[in-house]
Amino acid sequence: MDIRDGSSVRAFYKNSFRSPTFNDLYYTFVGNAQLKPEDVQQWNLGVSWQPNMNRFWKQLLIQIDAYQNRVNNKIMAVPRQNLFQWSMMNVGRVHVTGIDASVAWESNWHRHAQWYARGAYAFQQALDRSDPASPAYNQQLPYTPLHTGSGMLGYRLRQWFFHYQFMWSAYRYRPGDQVPDNFLPGWQTHDARIG
Repeated sequence: MDIRDGSSVRAFYKNSFRSPTFNDLYYTFVGNAQLKPEDVQQWNLGVSWQPNMNRFWKQLLIQIDAYQNRVNNKIMAVPRQNLFQWSMMNVGRVHVTGIDASVAWESNWHRHAQWYARGAYAFQQALDRSDPASPAYNQQLPYTPLHTGSGMLGYRLRQWFFHYQFMWSAYRYRPGDQVPDNFLPGWQTHDARIG
């Protein structure tokens, strides 16, 4: 549905199904032949805004989506005895709530020199709702950060360019209780290029 020239609102509901892959089932030391298929009910509501070009931007696009997923038999990988031996398993019921936001911009200041930038942020709360008697009940899934993001900034002058980008992921926990011993700090990467 268009709410203004270059802007829109979107919404959907779907029920999707995912069978375990051959590797999920049978890959040496990792596969689990007892895996059940994953069933997901998904709701999504999103908006996009793209105003007309002006002297500050050739392109500007802002998008935000909020979603909720109800997952039965979520398929995920977890370590077995150590971090070098992982195996596939089902998590009975998972409730996922999240927000994805992104922005893309390109300058319109000069024909031969352009700035451009992109950024994205995601919030994802993935809670284990399988067994109320379990210590993991209503806790964030292992190895699943609440926050992630990325960004990029670049400059072009005729055939020359400068490009910088980063990726960021917040803390997460290993399997087990969410105590300091199972805490894994966040990480980030930075890359720059010139040519």
